[in-house]
Formats: sequence, structure tokens, C-alpha cells
Amino acid sequence: MKASPGVEVHGPVEQAFFLSTMGIKERAERLLKGTGKSGGGGEEAEELKTRVETAWKRLVDRGPTGMGRIYKAMALVPYKEGGGLRRPVGFGGDVVA
Repeated sequence: MKASPGVEVHGPVEQAFFLSTMGIKERAERLLKGTGKSGGGGEEAEELKTRVETAWKRLVDRGPTGMGRIYKAMALVPYKEGGGLRRPVGFGGDVVA
């Protein structure tokens, strides 16, 4: 995709791809682990677990009722002279230490 001078464009990519590469599943699992530690429990904790599970799966669902295929993500970043094309995290890139 062509961009204005001084700008790199990445995407658009499906929301499911973007959120998956950003770690939505791992984040949801961590949230689910923490729901039982707050001292509560019972029906309230189970309802919270169900809501978290349902919500993240809907965000990445590529089916007809899911949002993962319908919505897209795009990144615009400053062009880095002589640095070559960068890939932001979520668009095929990785975290650089």
C-alpha cells in the first residue's frame, strides 16, 4: 500500500490475527486464573469466567457472528530513513530487545 512520504503503512490485517499475535489468549488465561484469587467465588466467579471466555473468543472468532474477520487493524508509523521496512508487533513483527 502506498503512503504519504515519511510514513510506513502496515495492514490492514484481520482483527483475529492482530489480537492473536498481541497475545489475547494468554491475557485471557491470566485473567481467568486471577478470578478465583480475589476471595470471592461461587456463582459470581463462574459468571466472570464465562464472560471473559466468551468475550475474547468473540473478538477473534472468524465466523459469521464473530468480530475477528469483520474488523481490521492498521498501523501507521514514521518512515525510518535507510532502516528498511519495519514490522510492528501485531503485524508480523516481534519485540526487539
